[in-house]
Parts: sequence; C-alpha cells; structure tokens
Amino acid sequence: MAGEVIAMTGCLPPRLPPGLVAGTFVVVAVLASTLIVYRLYLSPIVRISPNEVHINDPEYFAELNSNTLKLDKYAWYYGFAAAAGSGFGTVSSDLHRIRRNALAKYFSTSNVSHLEPFIQKWVAKLCSRLKEHRQDAKVVDLSNAYRCFAQDSLKDSAASIVSSKGRTLENAKPTVLQEIYDSDLPASEKSVSRFFQEAQTLTIAGTETTSNTLSFTTFYLLSDPTKIELLKRELIDMKRDLSQPLAYFDLQKLPYLAAVITEGLRISDSVAGRLPRVNRNAAMRYKSFEIPAGTAISMSIRDIHFNESIFSSAHEFQPERWLGDAAKKQALEKFMIAFSRGPRNCIGMNLALAEMYLVIGTLFRNFDMRLFDTKEEDLTIAHDFFMPFGPSDSKGLRVKVL
Repeated sequence: MAGEVIAMTGCLPPRLPPGLVAGTFVVVAVLASTLIVYRLYLSPIVRISPNEVHINDPEYFAELNSNTLKLDKYAWYYGFAAAAGSGFGTVSSDLHRIRRNALAKYFSTSNVSHLEPFIQKWVAKLCSRLKEHRQDAKVVDLSNAYRCFAQDSLKDSAASIVSSKGRTLENAKPTVLQEIYDSDLPASEKSVSRFFQEAQTLTIAGTETTSNTLSFTTFYLLSDPTKIELLKRELIDMKRDLSQPLAYFDLQKLPYLAAVITEGLRISDSVAGRLPRVNRNAAMRYKSFEIPAGTAISMSIRDIHFNESIFSSAHEFQPERWLGDAAKKQALEKFMIAFSRGPRNCIGMNLALAEMYLVIGTLFRNFDMRLFDTKEEDLTIAHDFFMPFGPSDSKGLRVKVL
C-alpha cells in the first residue's frame, strides 16, 4: 500500500492546513507517498493524518529543530521503538535533556579520541577477514561485514551491558551505561529496564546507520575508478607505510576523503523515516499557516538531501560538490543534516564519523576491490523501517577482494 493516497472527508481543526481541498484530510501510507502528496497538492505543507502535518521546506528544518524550542517527540509515532526509557524514545523534551546530559560526555569529541584504539582493533579485524577472503578467492558480503564491524566497535560500550546481566552494575565493565550509573540522575532513571532500553537503541542505531552509510559509500566508489584513484592517491601520499594504521586525527585533514564521507552521508539515507515533533505549549507558524499546539509536525532528512534546488543531480554520488568554492560549500553544509540538528541530533555522531573515516580510509588504502553482482537497486531503499532497507531479495553489497 506504500505510495497510496486516501482522501477522506472530515472536519479540520481551525487553522490546520487542509492541503488545497477544504474540508478534507489526507491519510497517507508513508514512504514515497509524501512525494506523491506534494505533487497532487502542489504544497510544501500537507496534512498526512488527523493530527499530523508534513512539511517539505528545507529552510524550515532549522526552525523546527531549534535549540531554543522545547519540542516533544510524537508519542504515537515513536511508539514503534518500544523503548520509552531510552534517550531516543523519550517523548518529553525536558526529560530527554536530563537523560542526554548523562551520556553527552561519553560521546564527546575528546572521549571518542580515547575510544579510537577500540575502533582500530575492529578495523584491523575487518581487514584480516578481507585478507582471508582474498586468499580463498571468496565473495565478501560487505553489507554484513560492515554491520559486524559497527556492532563490534560498540560492544565495549552500550552493547556490553548484555553480558553484564546477572551481575551488579558496580562489578560490570565500564561502558557508556556506566556514565548513566555514575551520573546524578535519580534512582528511578537507573533501573535495569531503562539500561537495557538505552543499550538496545544505541546498539541498533549505531549499527544500522553506520553500516548503511559505509555500504553506499563503498558501492559508489567502486562504481567509479576515477574516484578510487583520487582517494587512493590522497591516502597513500599521507602515509606510504601500509603496515602502519591510519589515525583519525590525520584522516580528517584529507579534503577528498572528507568529501567522500560527507557525500556518502548525504546520499545513503541513514534515516528514512520522518521526524515528527510536537509543541504542546504554543501554536507553531509555517508561512501563513498557524498550526495548533499539540499538532505533530514532521519533516524528513530525505526530502532535503535529495532536493534538486540545493543539491544538483541529487541522486548522483558527487564528492566534488564539497570541494572548491568555500562559499558554495558553506551553503550546502547548511542543509547537510544526516545527523539531524538541534537538541535531538544524533548523540553518537562523533563516534560514527570516526568509524567511517577509519574504515573507508583503511580499506581503500590497503585493498583493491571490485563489485560482484551488485547493482544500485540492491542498496536503494525499498522498505522504511525508520532506517532504510533495500529490496527483500537483495543480497547486499558484495565484492571480490583482488
């Protein structure tokens, strides 16, 4: 039913946008459906359910996700996560701020630098497995390899709480969850149930989003030998001794690698679902529309990252768009929202970036690969489970290591 639009007769609350048909509302089976609604109504704001409007206007994203607004999440929508005790699933903006502050130090830039040896360990393990498959001339399922890497690199933090079940937290291995335990949060915020919900959401988010971006980035690089050559030259010129690991600090200085990572984040759709917010205390305004308090307002990262008026040839992988003219790059960065913005932006952003730089930098410096029976359609979103998944018959990103 994805993409089907159902028009229903009903009463609209005062000032709530009705699309262009007075006295009706639109119920949408979401995915590509919001795009269909925009075409039908020729409007950037559409009522997609009785209590939710969806806005497709890149300029409004910063306003909706402003640090100054205290917007709640839409409880009905985020109920899919079944993790109201986690930071991700927290509805109240006030409670979310308290919970996030307990974790912020762990995911800070400075602390991620301390985590780099753990990431490097799993990068080395990934390289070791690729060498084994090269020696045996086996096809590598890189989609799953990247998932394993991302989860392994998390296991010493959030995921390790699973192995701590049955032991007291005082005796557990220090983890990101230890930050919660050691914080000044009240005892009610330190229950085993909440710890498991936090671990679950951090692990899922940190695995699927990172591995998805790595898969897309690798696919598009392997589809264009010119881009591989540019990247390899930059990486080898930085450090010619292939036996020495690359440092994240050094990799961040490489302009073409940075452009590759940024473009991979843009085009990979790490979050496919919309991101509804609710102002329970006051009405919101969008242009001439007044949106009553309590109405869910959703926007989508995908709408912005594939907006042709901002990113020309938006469905093409073009790292070059992030190079050259500084003013042009700055204009694009305004709409680069892979990690969202504002108080609900991705708390694991610094960790994810470190993982991506280290994996892409190391693999494309040390290995030659070619695609094996993999087409763009194998990765393109076909299912919206909040995070994007490809066709059910896809075998993922498969390569041969040369």
